[in-house]
Amino acid sequence: MLARPVQAAVVSAFSSAVRAALPLTLIVLAPIGVRVPVTALAALALLALLGAIGARVGRVASQLGQAARLLGPGGRRCG
Repeated sequence: MLARPVQAAVVSAFSSAVRAALPLTLIVLAPIGVRVPVTALAALALLALLGAIGARVGRVASQLGQAARLLGPGGRRCG
């Protein structure tokens, strides 16, 4: 299978926009006293969700995809 750099760039840009939209929305909507914890938890939850979606698309175990997103490059070496 040949690499598709344009498709990869578009998907990456879309993923980054989606990943940034929820925390930014929560920063605006959350009360001042809880903005940091709410934003941090939402960002982690969204990373896990995007990891699960990426795992499904890539046809790997969902837990592996979530771990890779949450743990970073070291998590991708598991399994």
